[in-house]
Amino acid sequence: PVPLPRCLLDAPRPREEEDPPEDGTARGPADPSHALTHAGLAAGSILSSLSRIASGGSAASSEMRSLESRRRALDAEADDVAHALAIREGCARGASSLSGRRHGDAARAVADVDAVLGG
Repeated sequence: PVPLPRCLLDAPRPREEEDPPEDGTARGPADPSHALTHAGLAAGSILSSLSRIASGGSAASSEMRSLESRRRALDAEADDVAHALAIREGCARGASSLSGRRHGDAARAVADVDAVLGG
């Protein structure tokens, strides 16, 4: 977290009562109920909240990168399975065509398998 400036950290804390001083004098920065003191406390609270949000965002970002990496790995596995199924189907078609003496169909099946294996 980013630290608050020293002048805000050293500012007095507000007191419970909000009544003006009895002697009628104006409140100064050293007065615990002065606006600068309240602003310093508010700034500290906001800074703390933003720091928590930033650290949570960093964790979420890391998790998103991890999930994206896992998705790419699963996509690669799915492509491999699709290629294996295409090869198997082409081999089965080729064998069936050869046993039925359909040499043209067998040649097309071999070409399909070759296309999958070649890329």
